[in-house]
Amino acid sequence: EKIKFSYKNFSFYFHYSPQLYTLSEKDLKKFFDNFKTFASPLENIGIFSHPFKIFHLILIPEDFHKVKSFSNVLFINYSSLKDTKQFVYCFAKKKFENEILLEEEIKDGLITYLVDYQLAENKKDFRKLQASFPKKESKAFFYFLFLAERIGEKNFIKLFKKFHEDNIFNFISLDDFLNLIQQSYPEFKNFIIPYEEFQKLNLRVEVKSITQEKDLYLVDLTLYTNLNFKNFVKSIPISLKIKTEKESKSVVLNLENEIQDFQISVNGKPEVIFIDPEYKLWRDLDFEEIPNCIAKLFYSQGTIILKRDNLPTYKKFIDYFRNLGYKVSFSFIDFSEISKISENLIYLDISPLTWQFNPPSEGFYLKVIPNPYNSKYVIGYLHVSSQSDLDWALKNLVYLNPYSEIFIQSGKVILKREDKTLEGISTFIPPPSEKPYIKSNFSFRGEVLKFINSQIILAGMEKDLPFCKDYLKSFLQSLYNFNTNIILALDLPIFFQRFLEDYFENKLSESQLKENIRNVDYLNMEAILEIIEWAKMNKIKVFTVGVDYELFLQILNNGLKGLSQEDLSKLPEIDLLNPPYKEFLSSLFVTSENLQKFNFENFYEAQVFRLEDLAEKIKKLLETFKSNQFVIFIQKDLIMKDWKLPHYLQKRNVSNFKIINPNDKDIKSIEY
Repeated sequence: EKIKFSYKNFSFYFHYSPQLYTLSEKDLKKFFDNFKTFASPLENIGIFSHPFKIFHLILIPEDFHKVKSFSNVLFINYSSLKDTKQFVYCFAKKKFENEILLEEEIKDGLITYLVDYQLAENKKDFRKLQASFPKKESKAFFYFLFLAERIGEKNFIKLFKKFHEDNIFNFISLDDFLNLIQQSYPEFKNFIIPYEEFQKLNLRVEVKSITQEKDLYLVDLTLYTNLNFKNFVKSIPISLKIKTEKESKSVVLNLENEIQDFQISVNGKPEVIFIDPEYKLWRDLDFEEIPNCIAKLFYSQGTIILKRDNLPTYKKFIDYFRNLGYKVSFSFIDFSEISKISENLIYLDISPLTWQFNPPSEGFYLKVIPNPYNSKYVIGYLHVSSQSDLDWALKNLVYLNPYSEIFIQSGKVILKREDKTLEGISTFIPPPSEKPYIKSNFSFRGEVLKFINSQIILAGMEKDLPFCKDYLKSFLQSLYNFNTNIILALDLPIFFQRFLEDYFENKLSESQLKENIRNVDYLNMEAILEIIEWAKMNKIKVFTVGVDYELFLQILNNGLKGLSQEDLSKLPEIDLLNPPYKEFLSSLFVTSENLQKFNFENFYEAQVFRLEDLAEKIKKLLETFKSNQFVIFIQKDLIMKDWKLPHYLQKRNVSNFKIINPNDKDIKSIEY
């Protein structure tokens, strides 16, 4: 059967088999209306400048093998009629692939700019993904973006349309197009870099000094690059964003030398400088900029891991990724073996880390996390309960590239999470004081990678460490970017749990919360309050795991033997045989007049009770929330030796934990 519709001076003919498909006039009208919406923006680039005024569309089955293509023929699946944007995209690429006779890399980069980029919903995200996960045509894409930025996008597209119309099916070179630009805009002649000299930028900024003049701050900085400017007189526009305590200011600097000094005035004390925050340069990205997202599955190949019984359920997904070069394995790869593997891994309905991958029971769920041993690769997990959701997801997966976690049900995107990264190459400006602070080159994303495969993170806190709250809050946010499935636990007395619950339900104000914990003197309470506020904002559960203070005091004063039967029944299993810990406490006891007010054996029993009770509460939390990752904020002194809390956790077969502790390697002192 054949159905026709027209657009501009084009006639489209749909050819299909009535045994396979039934096309109604209503279906075609809906498709045609959508086609006009998406095709209109592409008119400016000459998409309908074609010697053939008739274009044939042949509908083929979804699993049909590839067939030879012709200049005015496009083979499409029936599903493409439901996704008109994807059809327009295929149609435009098909036309340009046949009509533009350039080197493959340059042609693909030009098509990426003219079609993919122009149809992208978020152009900044598109540029960032191209820079984060470059393909063979990415250099050419950024080259044409660079040219368009110099002469203006509208001027660039107008010139290309003329060039395209004059040279359809002719063998042409990039130099021919560049000559047309130079003839049309001679003022830009000295600023057009030849493609051979266009290379990845390696940029770095160094702040030389900051001086205050009344309400303004003058920032003297130096830009360093890897380009050699000696052989040609050109400049490269470099965009910067300076965040201050009052505002953010964006500026464009014209870089004309490998090393060049600049001075910028800002309103407010500068805090951080971002280079190229809009991703308009072909450059190397910092680790802090590269998002953890589904796009990494397409950037490099890997292995799909599943049980043989699940093969029919996931066949379409496997076929999709086999076409990208993935292998299939029916042998489970344990997380402990991942350090030896340099490729992507996708687990189908087999979770290697239950606290990282916890899917809903229905629909299509896909999540990726970085490989903690090699962040170039990712570990993916997929759960599917509906073939229709799988079909929909596979057709739209390319549009969901920027996200790290997606959940689709009944053809609707219920959840899509995006990894929050820094926007641009960042240079943090230290505060003008002698207080310790976190090093500017310290990477929280890099730090968090070490803890991806640990279900429990013991976060050591010191009462008087001034940057403790900034460190732990930044660590938490970076962890949350990779895994929202976390629970926080605080080493606070158990009676404090009701205050927390009231605060989360807005029955208690922040000032009332502070009042109730003012007497806690062994943790940095300023940090604890910020952590609680962060958890409330992100809807994260928080539990207290501290000791029963009344029971602790009874043991401290009278020992275990002085407890009533009722109190003894409240105790966890207690093992008093811990010679290293007893020796450590003895050394503290003999040097402290305050401690010597108590009997040493009672003092020792009280300290052991505290650790046993803490370990028991952590174990019970794990048993209750088996599919969560825990961050437990605790007094640093209790976790820094194996014979302290780690000993009592391991005694309960709780061994999958790691310790994080801000220390001197993460800070430095400065002088002004």
